Amino acid sequence: GGLAVLVAARPACDGPGPDEDPFDASALLAQVGGGVILPALRAFSDGATTELAAASEAYAAALDSGEAGTDERAAAQAALHAAMEAWQELEMMSVGPAAPSADPGGQGLRDEIDSFPTVNPCLIDQRTADAGYAASDFFTVGRVNVYGLDALEYLLFAPTAGNACPGQVDINADGTWAALGDEEVALRRAEYAAIVAARVHRDAEALRQAWEPGGGDFAARLLTTGGDGAVYASDRVAVNAVFDALFALELATKDRKLAQPLGLLGCSAALCPESVESPWADRSMANVRANLRGARALFLGGDGQGFDDLLASLGEGA
Repeated sequence: GGLAVLVAARPACDGPGPDEDPFDASALLAQVGGGVILPALRAFSDGATTELAAASEAYAAALDSGEAGTDERAAAQAALHAAMEAWQELEMMSVGPAAPSADPGGQGLRDEIDSFPTVNPCLIDQRTADAGYAASDFFTVGRVNVYGLDALEYLLFAPTAGNACPGQVDINADGTWAALGDEEVALRRAEYAAIVAARVHRDAEALRQAWEPGGGDFAARLLTTGGDGAVYASDRVAVNAVFDALFALELATKDRKLAQPLGLLGCSAALCPESVESPWADRSMANVRANLRGARALFLGGDGQGFDDLLASLGEGA
């Protein structure tokens, strides 16, 4: 990224050499890990996804007992909104365990929690029709686009008992979906949602534990650079890895969430409204706002050392 080039390649004649920057990188890394990312993960795991799992379970239980479940569904939907608010901020902080497994310290946990833009509501409907969501190996053999927050949004907000598959897909062509009936479809979607919400909560806990001092302690590993077994070869590499995470604002938020629906990128028509991130819960712009809050928190280091301070120390305050 641009900052990586600036930090690594700034000529020595401009001031201190590449290994003599007058900036305490460890203070930035400590603030990013312990002051920004870990508190956000705790709020998401201990608060938002805990409520989401409980509300989704209550909704399924209500339908299973023969109740209409109207209030319970509304509560589950509200919990989904709250979880998404927390998660969309964290999307800008995919450092280490949340990052792809090919990245330093990466465990690929981001896609487990929310696989957007890899989404497939038709496949979710197929797993609803064959009750595949209830199989013991569902999360082992299933693709990431049949679970996670993105799938959960569809399950909780799908407006009708219809499905998202074309007529030639088996559940429509052989009459499987029609044979279920509206009440059974609603019940299965609620059961599916409860299972997925519980898994989201477990994945959120796993991601938080990967950062906790009593767990994987990635906050400390972000600081402990250059030694044997270190994730990052130097503070400079660690700082650049954190900055690289901020490029999600450019590549995911701007180019995918905004430019594609607006017909500016990856769209062959004047507009592609069907490609918005949140067609079911109608929170696409709320997600973008949360992305901006997350990016701001990471860039400024919350109320401590951030990239703004780093740039100022390099004479690049503007």
